[in-house]
Amino acid sequence: MNASAHNVREELSRRGFLVLAGSGLGVAGSVYLGGSAASAHPDAIHVRDFGAVPDDGIDDTAALRAALAAAITRGRPTTVLFDAGTYQLTPDPDGGASLPISGAVGLTLVGAVGADGRPSTRLVGGLPLANDIAPATQFTLTDCQGLTIKNFVLDYSPRATSSGEVVSVDPGADEVVVDVFENSTHFDGMRCYSANSWDLATRRLNRVMPLTIGTNPEQFANLWHSVAGGAGRRYRISGHGFSDRVVPGDGVSWHLNVVGGSYNIFALGCRDLEIENLRIHNAVGVGMLAGYGHNVTLNKVVVEPVGDLAVGPRDAIHLSNSTGTMSVTDCYIKGVRWDPLVSRSSFLRVTDAGDGRVITVAPVSAGSRALPFAAGDELTFWAGAQPSAASVVEASPLDEEGTAFRIRLSSDLPSDAAVGTLLSSAGHEWAAASLTGTTIEDNIGTALVFMNRNLRVQGCRFANNAYHDIGLGTTSAGTGSFARDVDIRGNRFEGSGWVQKYSKHARTGAILTFANNGAFTNQPYNSGITIRANSFTDLETEEFQTGIYLRNARDVTVRNNRYVDVAQRVEVDATSTQDIDVRD
Repeated sequence: MNASAHNVREELSRRGFLVLAGSGLGVAGSVYLGGSAASAHPDAIHVRDFGAVPDDGIDDTAALRAALAAAITRGRPTTVLFDAGTYQLTPDPDGGASLPISGAVGLTLVGAVGADGRPSTRLVGGLPLANDIAPATQFTLTDCQGLTIKNFVLDYSPRATSSGEVVSVDPGADEVVVDVFENSTHFDGMRCYSANSWDLATRRLNRVMPLTIGTNPEQFANLWHSVAGGAGRRYRISGHGFSDRVVPGDGVSWHLNVVGGSYNIFALGCRDLEIENLRIHNAVGVGMLAGYGHNVTLNKVVVEPVGDLAVGPRDAIHLSNSTGTMSVTDCYIKGVRWDPLVSRSSFLRVTDAGDGRVITVAPVSAGSRALPFAAGDELTFWAGAQPSAASVVEASPLDEEGTAFRIRLSSDLPSDAAVGTLLSSAGHEWAAASLTGTTIEDNIGTALVFMNRNLRVQGCRFANNAYHDIGLGTTSAGTGSFARDVDIRGNRFEGSGWVQKYSKHARTGAILTFANNGAFTNQPYNSGITIRANSFTDLETEEFQTGIYLRNARDVTVRNNRYVDVAQRVEVDATSTQDIDVRD
């Protein structure tokens, strides 16, 4: 170790960290994919040369920051190498990230892998034993180009999640007693956010309503309290209203946090972002959010509980307002409370129609940064029997925050559009999106929420998700727009949709097209959808379950799908659909 690295090391905090046990992540024989570090990465630096040493129980945050800063300032593509083992991270006290990366070009972070190909480099954030944890983001990636992150496990210790086995239930007192799993987080007074019931024999979700749901801490005043027994890991909760949905022997998972901007990875404005062979075992909030970028590739990304029953209380992967290609391949997502995979853009609203050529628009909801506009971007105006389009000639923000824009159009404002009309921009949507070879199972949410265009879903498995497996269409006032040009082919849909997410609908489907937005009623704006050669099984637990439920859609083709134990194959809402071709 050189002198500067030694000095950095001496300045690091000596605070110890709790080390997660029983994770099954052996590091013996770990290597870098492609051979030795030197041969595989000739233009590389190693974090050990900056004082970051795994498995010593010492905070590595400053040393890792120094390594990343050195790589970025080299001014040329550089690989940063990590050894196998656990590196300890401290959350940023100002609400930023443990490891902020900004403006990097051609940067690659590479951890080690074991003999099984799984990552054996772990980045573990330290958390307090507390409820309503302050943001503890691990990575922020801002305005980077050609950034690759591969071969890492992201985790926390102690975790912001806990799990246990039900040992007794008193329905009269609305009381549930659990023994928390060994090595799971526990302390007297835990909140019980986003709790769910599990079959411990199969580690699958029990098909019951969520035990607790919501984001308002005031609704979670009933706490877990320590009681005698269970080797010091026995806890009781009363009055939370879920004693009718668990029995002794069930598993229960819950979270200590549900609100606040905390992410394992938070990426904004990145071009050509690649995440490969990454595993997330715990999230304080959302696992990964990436927005306002161009080209996102996720390969072998696994979000999965290890040791606990659940991973996090919010979305696993949330992608927004991005262009280029979205490629999600060979991934696995299990154990999140909200939606595992979301792709959306933002609705804007016409606030001033001007002379019909120069208009003023404003985002319906505030975003992480100002929305971009460029000459040639196609704008879609969601009004009339069918949406209409016009292109941007020029656009300028009316303030630094991007709360409004003046836009000159290539043609007159469409006749059906007026002040109040919602619109979206192709400059905030993928040119091509694909989800292939991926499994999404056992989540309390919609497995795939897609509100953009040009999607291909192929060779995937969706199983035992509480809501529908694929939801196509706007989900709220500010999020959109509609799904267009979608091909869903050769997938398996198994036993999901046992909670009716939208009670106003007569049914729910493993595949659902819809418009959950007060600005729309029966408009058939989801369009150009093909659902072919898929299999649907085990969809008769509830009367409302359907293989495919079509609303707010036109130009949909359904054929050559297979149905086993499905009471209702295809349901079409006649009042909000057009040109539906069903041949199953």
